[in-house]
Amino acid sequence: MTRRLTLSTLLAWCGLFAAALVGYHFALRHLMRDGGLRLGAVSYKLAPLYAYWRPHLKGWLVIPVAFLAVYFAWLRRTRLATGLRDGAAACCYAAFFVAIAAGVAMLDNGPRSLIAPLLRTDLEYYGAVDRVDGVGRFLRDYPEQATTMPMHAQVHPPGAVLFVWAASSLAGGGAWGAAAAIILTSALSAPIVFLWARRLGGPGVARRAAAIYVLVPSTVLFTATSMDGVFAVPLIATMWLFWESLEQNAAWFAAASGAAAGVAALMTYSVVIAIAFCGAAAGAAWVYRPAARRTVLWIALTAIAAFVGFHVLLWLVCGYDPLAMFGTAIANARHIMRGTAHETTTRHVHLAIGNLAAFAIGVGVPCAVVACAGLVDRRRENSQFDNSTAHPFNTAAVFAVAAASTLVIAALLPAYHMEVERVWMFLVPLVVMPVAQRLFDQEQRTGRIQATLAVALVLAAQTVITEVLLTTYW
Repeated sequence: MTRRLTLSTLLAWCGLFAAALVGYHFALRHLMRDGGLRLGAVSYKLAPLYAYWRPHLKGWLVIPVAFLAVYFAWLRRTRLATGLRDGAAACCYAAFFVAIAAGVAMLDNGPRSLIAPLLRTDLEYYGAVDRVDGVGRFLRDYPEQATTMPMHAQVHPPGAVLFVWAASSLAGGGAWGAAAAIILTSALSAPIVFLWARRLGGPGVARRAAAIYVLVPSTVLFTATSMDGVFAVPLIATMWLFWESLEQNAAWFAAASGAAAGVAALMTYSVVIAIAFCGAAAGAAWVYRPAARRTVLWIALTAIAAFVGFHVLLWLVCGYDPLAMFGTAIANARHIMRGTAHETTTRHVHLAIGNLAAFAIGVGVPCAVVACAGLVDRRRENSQFDNSTAHPFNTAAVFAVAAASTLVIAALLPAYHMEVERVWMFLVPLVVMPVAQRLFDQEQRTGRIQATLAVALVLAAQTVITEVLLTTYW
């Protein structure tokens, strides 16, 4: 992978990586089917994925294929939107994000596929919208009422229910309004990724990161039909804003990051992982910029103060108790996942490995392959760094180390019981941006965009094939 990346070499490496994943699947299948191992809600049939084999080739396939054809034609004609201003390019990528995610979701049963998951009222947040009788009262009473909510609402803060309630209310109380809000809000992650990648590597890296991001299997397959796409927006914003605060030594970016984390914490406890990335980034800044350690400390304290202040203000306004809610969610999760979670060391290890494997599949086999190769190269580059201020903080190497550390923390944390190809959607940028940097480094020398198009093509193929062959519930 240190040689020039072409479609043929990419396919060869993807084939080897896929073969390793298939081997892991059969080993896990044996342990689960014959050895009694239980890992969350995942079946042995397609472990480590939370999916089931159901080939369903239908006429609706023409919709995503048409959208993808237009997208690739646009990428070629505009050379990844090179001739467009950054703002216009980011908006175009967001628009394609909506079209591709919605088009792929409609592959099963047409437009109704976009609302089908919402109608599982015993499981999804939409089933609790009729419980909202005043926002303040709902927030205040939610910790006590959580156990009577639909299953997913029992283990999440109240923000998700409030989101679908507000969206459906604005659209006349129907599921279509909630579905539209989920898709459009999720699409905001694409411009955020664009801006973050531009900070890391410039406009060329930003365009490649966005071009790839809108095709990643997990973002496409789950954006239009689950709330995890919505959750990803404040989570990614938290990490990006904190990175900006370190880059610019700007406390107001840190305050914005803390506020974004507060919004994320109102929806999902995965905010812990976003905060872990911020901690890893701050640690890198502390090591590589010793002259700015007081600034780094001030930025970190500002972000923490904003995060805590958000919850204090919420408590003062309506009496919402985030600590009580957290305790309730933990208790509910333990009850629901009893016997399939991290109760034993053996299962903990299996869950950690399985989570990483499922994420590698969800982020896309070509992205995983290129990212792994990049980590090897970055490690070699890191050995050349010293603690002088001559090295800029926004090096791809430092980012790659922070990103890899965050993934390891997420895998080891006793909180995720598989299903992370969907739940870890917010971590996709941590892989996509180093991949985009690697592609840009190669294409800057050749002046061509074939490597990016190769990765994008394989991602699109994996996404469509997955949707055709598997059922993912969302």
